[in-house]
Amino acid sequence: MKENHSLATLLLISIIIGSVGLYVANLEPARFGAYHDDAIYAVTAKALATGQGYRIISLPDQPAQTKYPPFYPFLLSLIWRCFPDFPGNLRPLIGLSIIMAALFLWISYGYLVCRNHSGRGIALLIAALMAINWRIMILAGGLYSELTYMTLSVLALWATERCLEEDKAALNVAAGSLLGLAFLTRTIGITLVLSAAVCLIIHRRYKNLLVVLAVCALFITPWLLWRHVQRSPAQTRAAVYYTDYSADFRAIVEDWRWLPKIISKNLFYMGFIFVPAVSLAMEYDLTNSPFFIPLIVFSFGLITLGYIRRWFAGARLPEIYIAFYVGMLALWPYTSYDRFLAPLLPFLLLYLISQIKRFLPARLSVGSWPTPRAMAALLISVLLIVLGCPVVYWHIRGASNALIGRQVYRDLEQIERPVVDWIRRNTKPTDVILSYRDPVMYLWTARQATRSILMPGRAFYAGAPPFTGPEIRVIFDLIRDSQAGYLVVTDNDFDLEFYPERMRKGIDKLIGENPWTFEAVYRTPTPFARIYRIQQGRRSG
Repeated sequence: MKENHSLATLLLISIIIGSVGLYVANLEPARFGAYHDDAIYAVTAKALATGQGYRIISLPDQPAQTKYPPFYPFLLSLIWRCFPDFPGNLRPLIGLSIIMAALFLWISYGYLVCRNHSGRGIALLIAALMAINWRIMILAGGLYSELTYMTLSVLALWATERCLEEDKAALNVAAGSLLGLAFLTRTIGITLVLSAAVCLIIHRRYKNLLVVLAVCALFITPWLLWRHVQRSPAQTRAAVYYTDYSADFRAIVEDWRWLPKIISKNLFYMGFIFVPAVSLAMEYDLTNSPFFIPLIVFSFGLITLGYIRRWFAGARLPEIYIAFYVGMLALWPYTSYDRFLAPLLPFLLLYLISQIKRFLPARLSVGSWPTPRAMAALLISVLLIVLGCPVVYWHIRGASNALIGRQVYRDLEQIERPVVDWIRRNTKPTDVILSYRDPVMYLWTARQATRSILMPGRAFYAGAPPFTGPEIRVIFDLIRDSQAGYLVVTDNDFDLEFYPERMRKGIDKLIGENPWTFEAVYRTPTPFARIYRIQQGRRSG
């Protein structure tokens, strides 16, 4: 037993060292700003580090940040204080994600094994699969709060389960603190708090419950008070988009009759498509593969069956947590399913692998052949092997593509550089820039910026592209609110939206119909980006 433990520890250390090497090799500062959230985290980290408070200092009115909780930006701000020069500080800032990724792998293994959720072999396999999952590589290579949340969430689950067994003040304080920090990292952390409370109530640990919730409240209450005090009814459309989940939610839903569409589409895409895709590290281009549909259906069935088995065997804290987590995401009118599901990856893989193990025969002796049971076991084994080979390949291919993709971002950065140089040379420090990647524009040029277009998230849930003139013309509201002087348009704007080409054509059409408002002043040497001077108050059409 001791030898097995030592071997497992050695293998885990090898996996973590290998993964850190992989993440360092994948570290590419040119990727910064690709997902927009990372640039917002950097802007608020800079504000905290430079004594400007928890504000989005890239926006013209510099509103208080009341949308994203402050713990992750606070951690980044500590690094920013040590390395204050942008973009030279991107590598140490991203280094925090790599550290969190390594901790997440270590803690996930320890939690699964020490809390008897799995044996060492399955836990090692889960750690190895997560280490080379390209989605984890992307998170480890950028400024995203997911890995910090994922690490804190597993620790919070671990500490809470210990509270179910031992009535120790230190454990209660630890559980409450970790639950509070998880919520202060990502708002979805409220599902952790709810699941911990329900689990403690089920086990009649009322004293533990009171202490855990009281400590948790010490972390959460100041943030909730900050959000209440700092929220201003006079905010601009851009400020509301960046600072207020509730207003954003109301704008997306508008009519409560939208909720059935939101719930049904979220459950279908998030559950049926993305749960297997994230678990198996499938890339989006594989949707055209002949393996896609059968593998999605088969793996979804295994994961669901594994979850149901554990639930009816006596639902433990992870199962309760997942129920709350998925329930909240079903109501959430945003579709970043990859990132939303990443915190559940250890458990999704646990259900999948555990269920596969149940189908595999322990042994096939000569005397058992050819009984129907033995033949069925052999058939299932062959099927799992046939389906398993592409999964191994996709993990390796996804990791390789992430590494190869670094050069694409480097090349793109070189193409974008003339835009930054032109703005630095030809605009005043007080000018405001309209840009799809506005926080990145601010960090590179020191010019305050606001987003060029704000599209309602209901586009995805409508079933058809509702990209109409009024939605494009919101750009005039943004110009009026921010007193913007310049508009930057690039060929890779809207790449992450649902209808990028439709949006680009809409912007181009709007510019063409309003020549008195938008005066072309610069085009990059390669046909990539254009800059327009905005003539305030001169609008045709």
